[in-house]
Amino acid sequence: PSVPLIFVGHSRGAKLSIKTAAAMKKAGRKVPCMVLFDPVDATQWESESVLPTLAKLGVPTAIVGAGADEGGCAPRGADYEAFYQTLEDSATPRMLAEVGRAGHMQFLDARKAMMLDPCTVGAVDDSSLRELALSVTTTWVSSLSPTVVARFPADEQEAVVREQARLSKQRFYGKVAGRATSANVMELLEGEDWGMEV
Repeated sequence: PSVPLIFVGHSRGAKLSIKTAAAMKKAGRKVPCMVLFDPVDATQWESESVLPTLAKLGVPTAIVGAGADEGGCAPRGADYEAFYQTLEDSATPRMLAEVGRAGHMQFLDARKAMMLDPCTVGAVDDSSLRELALSVTTTWVSSLSPTVVARFPADEQEAVVREQARLSKQRFYGKVAGRATSANVMELLEGEDWGMEV
């Protein structure tokens, strides 16, 4: 009962994650954060909205939203934007990664094994989207709940550290793009904790 719980869900699985997180918090469990991949709320198949529960929950939440679907599988008003707006309105700590050229079902490991993909497929390839989703999850969880990461097996802890270093390097490259010269590159690298490795 003392182990913090982190919920990650895709589509209506995100909705289920929110309901379960609320039940666990009510039972006295710690829920330090959640990650939702292109969440879907009330639809014609399930009309109950989870957004009021999300607003009261107060759990820091990261969302990765797919924009290529244009409301087909994630209807407007019940899509990731509605979830993010709810978090913003309730002043819940939040992060949004919008992938405008990704489709709703592209988060799935075996999407190509589906006989029919009813959702719009985006221009982003599936593996790149899943890598982004993993990066967001790793960064969000490790920044908000280092005690949870400390309980991972050693090989998984190492994977988290590698992912954090990779993301740190990506941020650095983005920050210095167009500014680095042969004269100042060492100075720029020395400003990063991993810079001397280079």
